Amino acid sequence: MKLTTPHIAFARLADLAEGRLTPEESARDEEHLAACARCSRQVAELRHVATLMRTDDSVDAPRDLVSEAVRLFRSRPA
Repeated sequence: MKLTTPHIAFARLADLAEGRLTPEESARDEEHLAACARCSRQVAELRHVATLMRTDDSVDAPRDLVSEAVRLFRSRPA
């Protein structure tokens, strides 16, 4: 007899956080999250990261600046 509920796989938590599951799958997983602090914490972190990524408005550094930085590090002795 197994007394513990298996945790939700990380990939599935990511799908849940991104809204890629069916309503039935989401409901089943949300039920698990209500009883499992570990999975609940992980999906909360994934949702937070997804929100940060969606709202990121940073601009990439200019290509020549990146190239120069790479060149500087390559020229340093190990």
